[in-house]
Amino acid sequence: MSGISTRAPITLGAAALLALTLAACDGLGLGGEPENLRVEIDAATNTEIVLVTSTQFRFEEDPGCDPEDPSPCPEILRVLSADSTTITPPVTRNLPFTGTLQYFVEVFPANTATAVTLRAFVDGEPWSNETRELALPVNPEDDRETIQFVYRYSEPRLQ
Repeated sequence: MSGISTRAPITLGAAALLALTLAACDGLGLGGEPENLRVEIDAATNTEIVLVTSTQFRFEEDPGCDPEDPSPCPEILRVLSADSTTITPPVTRNLPFTGTLQYFVEVFPANTATAVTLRAFVDGEPWSNETRELALPVNPEDDRETIQFVYRYSEPRLQ
């Protein structure tokens, strides 16, 4: 698999929003723009895992959000283009930050349900460590269970 050109919108969960919140303060702790994202992928069984990476994504307001509802609307992550590859864990990938200072990483089992671990490090600092049992969709139109990591760097600024 390679060259996924478009993806359906993704509603951000609490973990992704936390990663974004932390990324907003990133410049305060790491001392400048990041240079490298390292991801480590492992699985409980010897099975193929699909690894999707992208630097081309944006956040949009959920078009299905009710403007009359006083609760905040969730943001939608829209991946504009991505690269995907099938790997057999354990695998470590070093992804340099070039151009845009953001990364979207997603992992899911290719053919067999299994527990998958995704660890992410920005310039050697741990940012995420998640392990979950990921099932395969029952029907092709069902959502796939995945683990996602979203990182966006932004300069601290006074307002």
